[in-house]
Amino acid sequence: MLDGMLLGLETAFTFQNLFFAALGCFIGTIIGMLPGLGPMSVVAIMIPVSLQIGDPSTTLILLAGVYYGAIFGGSTSSILINAPG
Repeated sequence: MLDGMLLGLETAFTFQNLFFAALGCFIGTIIGMLPGLGPMSVVAIMIPVSLQIGDPSTTLILLAGVYYGAIFGGSTSSILINAPG
């Protein structure tokens, strides 16, 4: 069991996967700030791009970064105008 956890950590913390996680968070934040585009819309937009990567673990890490970045980006407009909800 510990071997599987270590293999997962080795896979997640490669330079390529960390780069795509940061890139996904940046893209998700930028697109998530746009009104009307939620996290699921941004993930749907990024699916054709992510299919060109090839490695399934890198693709999932990119899409997870986009999703969480879009959640953060969607909340920045309400934070900036000090409006709840």
